[in-house]
Amino acid sequence: VFVDQKIPDGDGYIILGRCPTKLLTALRERTENLIGIWRNPAALPMDEVICRGDKAAEMAIEYLLSLGHRKIAYIGDCSYENRYVGYSECLIKNKIPIDYPLIYDVAQTRAAGARAMENLLRTNGATAALCANDELALGALEELKRQKRNRKNPISVISIDDIREAGEAGLTTIHMPQKDMAHMAVMLLLDRIKKGHQEKLCLEMPCNLMERESCYYLIP
Repeated sequence: VFVDQKIPDGDGYIILGRCPTKLLTALRERTENLIGIWRNPAALPMDEVICRGDKAAEMAIEYLLSLGHRKIAYIGDCSYENRYVGYSECLIKNKIPIDYPLIYDVAQTRAAGARAMENLLRTNGATAALCANDELALGALEELKRQKRNRKNPISVISIDDIREAGEAGLTTIHMPQKDMAHMAVMLLLDRIKKGHQEKLCLEMPCNLMERESCYYLIP
């Protein structure tokens, strides 16, 4: 946000998500009191609080496999994205070939999720889909509802994040403990400012499966 603006004064800064190199350089010139909150470890000289995207994706795929699904689509960003890596590696680990026509490299928005599901339904191949975030999944569910496929030949949909709307929509998702991550980031930053620790720390938080109505057992 502040790449081309004046950075507000502060004793330290918490960076949420991907940070432009220009902004990161400007922050590091100001202070060493920096902490990042993101889904994957970064090769940066700062403290980190993470909840690994690849592990969340692996948990989602393992759940779909336990329901009998083998033709599993991926909807989301594929560029430098550990959620896509987790999806791919979990399929390979379970000796399931990656079906590239079922991979949709799209912007992570609700509209993109709806368009991807519309295209996926045309292929008539996948029985389940992993969406990289809840916004994509909510769009996918809206398209399923529009085509009345949530009851007839349903496609299981699972995603990652667990925003408030996910529970309201009955979306099965992987819970990322965002409030706990923010709390721990503040605690680490305060300790860093007080010179309580010197080494770079990386605190990994666990993710958890939230089972709801959007996933179904695959009936042969």
